[in-house]
Amino acid sequence: MATGFVQRWNGKVNAASLWLKGWAVSETNGTLLPTPGSTLSQGAANYNLSASSAAVVYTLGTVDPGVPVKVLVTSVSSGIFIKAAPGNNFGIFGGSTITVMKSTAVMAIALVGVSSIAWAIESVWSTAAPPIQPVFSTTT
Repeated sequence: MATGFVQRWNGKVNAASLWLKGWAVSETNGTLLPTPGSTLSQGAANYNLSASSAAVVYTLGTVDPGVPVKVLVTSVSSGIFIKAAPGNNFGIFGGSTITVMKSTAVMAIALVGVSSIAWAIESVWSTAAPPIQPVFSTTT
């Protein structure tokens, strides 16, 4: 029976998107692997950021209100920095406008544009025990 089922369905299903380990992957919105140090300007996208051993700075493109961006960061001891585009920020904490996030652990960060200049952090998930969050700062 399994053989007949496979024969009947083989090549007949064309999914527009699927979920892979919690990440939406589709023909138009797959996981992107940007070059270290590049600008992430794809719009609504999933990014897989990595570095070998040296610190790497990635810059998010300008904010598009309502557009979600998901970032998966690999573990690197010197850190991966995610910097907001000039004039953009991740919020104001303690009177400082936060423009940089740093991660040294495997981490998934979900962002969404809330205005033409500000990103909101929807969620952060980390494999570290206890769970950690990115380090926020005003400089790289």
